[in-house]
Amino acid sequence: MRNENDPRALKTPALWREPINGWMAILKAGNLSAGTLIKRSDHARRLAREFPEVPPQELTAEQLLAWVSQKSWQPETRHSYYSSMRMFFAYVQGPEPNAATVLPKIRRTVPPPRPCPENVLADALDQAPERERLIIILAASVGLRVAEIVQIHIQDIEEDLYGRTLRVRGKGAHIRLVPLLEPIDRLIIRACINGDGYAFPGQIDGHLSAHHASKVTNQYLQPPWTLHTLRHRFATKAYAAERDLIAVQNLLGHQSVATTQRYAAAPNEAAYTAAQAALPSQYRLFTDK
Repeated sequence: MRNENDPRALKTPALWREPINGWMAILKAGNLSAGTLIKRSDHARRLAREFPEVPPQELTAEQLLAWVSQKSWQPETRHSYYSSMRMFFAYVQGPEPNAATVLPKIRRTVPPPRPCPENVLADALDQAPERERLIIILAASVGLRVAEIVQIHIQDIEEDLYGRTLRVRGKGAHIRLVPLLEPIDRLIIRACINGDGYAFPGQIDGHLSAHHASKVTNQYLQPPWTLHTLRHRFATKAYAAERDLIAVQNLLGHQSVATTQRYAAAPNEAAYTAAQAALPSQYRLFTDK
């Protein structure tokens, strides 16, 4: 949750501070992740700066609609803002109708999986320094989100019947266990020892921030590839091994298998085999006469 000493929070207009702080307290009590809390807070504070002289209890649907209609947001971003606005105005103005009632539902396209190519991964591992290389490995070979990577602590590593596992703090404070294979387990343990507990020490509760980790690591990946597409790479490789979508879902920490399907691309050989089966037996049909 954003600290009230944060410069961005201090810029919040006075009329909006108490309502936003009260709303954020309720969201925090709902056990939302730190990343979600920051996102919701930023959405409300950005709106507040557009209407510094209007109490949020009195903001009209027309004013809100005029503001959002000026934005050239992508569907996913617009959906996220609208979700924040609906929750916030339900809190400050009560159940519908309120200012956010006017906001339409956003149809979001479901993008296909985008696994990072192997040559891009190989180049990144060759070029990145030790810390960033380990972040890349954990995204590509363990399937962790960047927010999960930066929180790794020596206490999260456990022994089980098969070797070592990592206790991962996922979205919504959900905990899952993922296998740590050699030599990744040794790399993490060494990083944790060197970091006095955290594998990636920093200023955010003792560890590196997810934003900074993404910024310093993505520079070693060729655009448009990112740490998130390395997670797609993990999902695709894991699914190709056993064709077990539920196992991949559990490894990624998804609540819905439908989400996992957006990460795991069908193995190339399966796609080519399917396409080959559709070809007619008489190839002369494709020859020029």
